[in-house]
Amino acid sequence: MKIFNTFTNARHIKKLPEIDVLIWLASLIQYKSLGYSLKLYCLDSDIEFLKQENLYDLYDEIDTEFFKTNETLPKLNGEKFWSSRKLEAIYHEICELKSGAIYSDTDIIMFKPIDTNCDAVVWSPEPRYSGQNTIYVDWKHLSKPKGYKMPDFIKREKDAYNCGIMWFKDPELYKFYREQYLRFALNNPCEITGVPEYGNNLFACNGEQRILKAC
Repeated sequence: MKIFNTFTNARHIKKLPEIDVLIWLASLIQYKSLGYSLKLYCLDSDIEFLKQENLYDLYDEIDTEFFKTNETLPKLNGEKFWSSRKLEAIYHEICELKSGAIYSDTDIIMFKPIDTNCDAVVWSPEPRYSGQNTIYVDWKHLSKPKGYKMPDFIKREKDAYNCGIMWFKDPELYKFYREQYLRFALNNPCEITGVPEYGNNLFACNGEQRILKAC
C-alpha cells in the first residue's frame, strides 16, 4: 500500500527547524520499514528544498503536476483553506486513481501498520480537554459563503479534528465529505466574526475539520 504526503511551502521558507526535518525524515524511514511505498504531491519550486533537506530520495514517486492542473484549487482561498491541497490530493488518489492510498502529514511517526479494516481512518494527534478549544474558534464565529446553510448532521457544539492521517475505503464516502467541504469553502470570505481577539486570521480552515467529524 502507498502512503502519500503533500507539501507546497518551500517558496515561503528557506530552511525548516532541524527538529521538523528530523521528524519528517523519521516518518518516511519508518513507513518504508513497514513496507509502504511513498508519494509526494508538491510543486517544481519545492524540489530544490526537498533535496537540500535530504528528503527527495526517500520518495518513490513525486508528482509536481497535480497542483498545477487541478481545477478546484484556484477557486479556493489557498492561504486560508490550506488543507484544500491535501483534500484534493486525497480525492485524486481515492476517487480518481482508486489507489487505496493513505494520506499522512509529514510530522507523524508510526510504529505499526495502519489498520484499514474499517470504512475510514482519521487520526487526530491533538487531544481536547473539557470542551476547551484553544486552537480552533467556535463554528458560530466562522464566516460562511453567502446563502450557506449548515447541514443538520453537523453539531454546532462539536470540536474540530486536527487530522494527521486520512483514509477512506469507500470512495463515495469521501466524495460526500469533499462535497460538504467545498460547499463551505467556495466563495467563503474567510473571516472570523464576533471574536475581536482572533481578528482576520487563518482559523477558517477548521470548518472542513468539523465537517469531517460530522461525516
